[in-house]
Amino acid sequence: MDTNDRGMIDIERFDLEPDRPLFHGSVEHLDTSRQALRDPNNKLKIVQALIGNSLSPRLKQSMPEIGSSLCSWPQLASGVMLGGAATAHVCRRIFLNDDCPSGRFYVDLADIIKA
Repeated sequence: MDTNDRGMIDIERFDLEPDRPLFHGSVEHLDTSRQALRDPNNKLKIVQALIGNSLSPRLKQSMPEIGSSLCSWPQLASGVMLGGAATAHVCRRIFLNDDCPSGRFYVDLADIIKA
């Protein structure tokens, strides 16, 4: 999964670990029903549980605006392209049977290239 925030790539190898909990077990304690997902406050709790404390400051500011002043998750084309490239890299490694473990990884350009 590519979150498009801070270049986060989440890899869950269910082919190697069939009993692995979804999202590394981070949402097991939350109500993720369709009804619960309609509530913007609950949506924020779920996203925060999925991403953890690693949300970028800009996404933290944007989350409460989704559904009111923002129609969807904020994304820039550059972030989408970075996520696509990272996801393609992970898929290639899996298809070639290279070592590619479950885990959470970041390609955070703002962290890599500092002002």
